[in-house]
Amino acid sequence: MKTDIEVEVQDIDHLGLIAGIIDDIGIVEIIDQELGIHEQEKVSAGQVVKAMIINCMGFLTAPLYLCSELFAGKATEYLIGEGVKAEYLNDSRIGRVLEQLYEYGITLLFLKIASAMVKQWGIKIPCVHIDGTSLSVHGKYVKSEDVEDNLPEAKQDIEEEYSPVPITITHGYSRDHSLFI
Repeated sequence: MKTDIEVEVQDIDHLGLIAGIIDDIGIVEIIDQELGIHEQEKVSAGQVVKAMIINCMGFLTAPLYLCSELFAGKATEYLIGEGVKAEYLNDSRIGRVLEQLYEYGITLLFLKIASAMVKQWGIKIPCVHIDGTSLSVHGKYVKSEDVEDNLPEAKQDIEEEYSPVPITITHGYSRDHSLFI
């Protein structure tokens, strides 16, 4: 007796490796924990981010509004998560997640994911520098030797000419010269 068996073939290409690494790090879980899960959404924010990463790591990176088309014919449930269909990864959902990410703070979320990676793979970090600020200082400077060599007359002249000015904290980028008046 002959039976017809239907076979549906879906490919994952190299994207299965990327999805596996994302799962090992726990990116989906971290994002879902931080942003929360809305019960009416069919895909969580973490799953959407996973889909965007897979999209970017594919050889043919598709624009985000075509994300659902990228996953058509792929094993989306295997790559993204159980119950996830390609049509759930539409531009409206992606846009809402991008807004959530911005409101939460990308830097903070990146730090949490990077910390999870360090723990997951036991990466040793002998030193860390995360300071993204830049300082600029301007004004007239007097060497202490100049004051000490010509005491007391020079010290009095210098104190009069270079009276202290309070520090003013401003916002902006020091390199755009908008801070200097």
